Amino acid sequence: QNMDQHPFQKFNEWHEHIKANNEDILYISGVALGTCYNNFPSVRMVLLKYLDEQGFVFGTNYNSNKSKQLSQNPHAAMTFYWSKEQRSVRIEGTVEKISSEESDAIWLARPLLSQIASFTSKQSSPLASTETLLEEYNQNLEAFGSQDSLDRPENWGGWRVIPHRIEFWNQGDHRLHQRVLYTRESDRDDWKVGLLYP
Repeated sequence: QNMDQHPFQKFNEWHEHIKANNEDILYISGVALGTCYNNFPSVRMVLLKYLDEQGFVFGTNYNSNKSKQLSQNPHAAMTFYWSKEQRSVRIEGTVEKISSEESDAIWLARPLLSQIASFTSKQSSPLASTETLLEEYNQNLEAFGSQDSLDRPENWGGWRVIPHRIEFWNQGDHRLHQRVLYTRESDRDDWKVGLLYP
């Protein structure tokens, strides 16, 4: 691996390579997102929307459990794992909500039916039955299905994970994996890079 690369550049190269060579993988941008609330860890899968010059961005309902946990404790960890490529990327850092304009752009890029689904969902709230969800969805589909797009709800938007630690993992023979670790104290500092024992 080229250890002189900026870690964001390295991630983009890995991500683009995997997208180009794994058309059979449905969610290449799927990532496990870990949070911690009242000293209890919690993890779930989200979709990376993009990586910009500040960090890793995903969208969600701001009333969801993950958003409540991130608001209470603005730190997160992410893990990408692509088994076919035998590669993984681990990320740790602080979080922030992205701007309304950035959230609008993510929302408008979604298909209308996905917008209606997100508009319908009271994410993480108790649900009486699947039939209840489908009934509410179909009601909204009838009301909004002829539109080109829905306005973004105020309770939906994006989060950005601003990393201070990024590890690139390549599987090796006999469990002699290669681990390259980038660290920095804050987003204003330069990255330091080194190797870790597997």
